[in-house]
Amino acid sequence: MLIEHNCSGTTLQRTIAGIGINVNQKEFDPSLPNPASMAQAAGRTFDRAEVLESFRRHCMARYAQLERGDRETLQREFRERMYGLGSRRPFRLPDGTEFEAVIEGVRPTGELLLRHDDGTLYGYLFREVEFIIKTGTNPCCYKNNSYICNSLIT
Repeated sequence: MLIEHNCSGTTLQRTIAGIGINVNQKEFDPSLPNPASMAQAAGRTFDRAEVLESFRRHCMARYAQLERGDRETLQREFRERMYGLGSRRPFRLPDGTEFEAVIEGVRPTGELLLRHDDGTLYGYLFREVEFIIKTGTNPCCYKNNSYICNSLIT
């Protein structure tokens, strides 16, 4: 997800949000952190028009849930689909320090919650921690009739 803010002085004028999906891409710029595509995850190519229509349909259904105030269902389903929830995974801090921690969830403020070896629960915001994908693995899985590809927070 890409977000751009336009400000005038200390006032936020507008925000533009965009979503990109790597559908059939097989090669990526090596400077990108943990890129993946649907084709890589599934081992086949996809019709981009079908993917777009499916994405549009699912976005509209989720938006309708928000309009109805059905936040509990959204939160429950997010948690059910969260990649690596409850499992021990490798991470890297901006200074290069690597560690493993258990993914506990996400705070309403967007912080990724990781439980460290000493039992302490830490919350990390965007770019405060990087999920390490081991060579030869792909953080994508097929679950609940959809592909879930996450790089978590990079």
